[in-house]
Amino acid sequence: MRGLILKDLMSFRKRFVTVVFVTVVTLILAVMFSISAKSGNLNTMIVPGPDMTAQEAEYARDVFSYVFMMLMILPMSAVGDTVKNMIFEDRLSGFTAVASVTPLTIGQRIVSKIICFCGLYLAGAVLSIVISSVVSIFTDLVTFGQLFAVVIIGLSVCLIYTFLLFDIGIVFNASEMYSETFALLIILIAIFGMNIKNIIALIKAGDNFANVIIERAKNVTAFIIDRFFVFFIVAVIFGIISYFVTVTVATKKREVI
Repeated sequence: MRGLILKDLMSFRKRFVTVVFVTVVTLILAVMFSISAKSGNLNTMIVPGPDMTAQEAEYARDVFSYVFMMLMILPMSAVGDTVKNMIFEDRLSGFTAVASVTPLTIGQRIVSKIICFCGLYLAGAVLSIVISSVVSIFTDLVTFGQLFAVVIIGLSVCLIYTFLLFDIGIVFNASEMYSETFALLIILIAIFGMNIKNIIALIKAGDNFANVIIERAKNVTAFIIDRFFVFFIVAVIFGIISYFVTVTVATKKREVI
């Protein structure tokens, strides 16, 4: 099993430069964004003045905060793109047929994949948290606690998405494109379902659309950040269920994993 993990990590090495590049760019952008929002051009947009009302300044500050929080997820997203490719590489290269005649059980082969992509996501989350701790020194738009919560939520969503990708690929023997499409569709439907009241409110907003969307976004953001640990618990439970589903199905289809 250690050999399978090392094999997957070797394939990650080919994309390591991309992850490093995204991480460095994210750090530079975040620091520049922070400095500008604190004492540069962006600061003039979040401080009330002759050309900026208090409400407009507050809205601009909220938008900048959302952008800032999304920046923190980029390093982990770069890792996630690598993980997605890693899941399907063995099938494309024909390695699954080779792995099926090794002494390793189906469960061990699946565990090796799960350990590998969970480890990579955790590494990406650590990178994002380190960047968050650095840039939080330069900004008062968001706190380190908020950035930490956003990273954990991003980690949880990435894990759930990858488990879905993994399950769909094995259960339906689907290609990378179809697995990715259906996994994203399931997540989007879930997000839509959880925000149906907010979506209805936006539809009814009319000319007040901008004010309503910002106010709703603030409420939703505050709600999920305060409950970030729930997302992680759900991701862990989802991962356990995913393991048993994939083991059960893959046992009947020995060459899909």
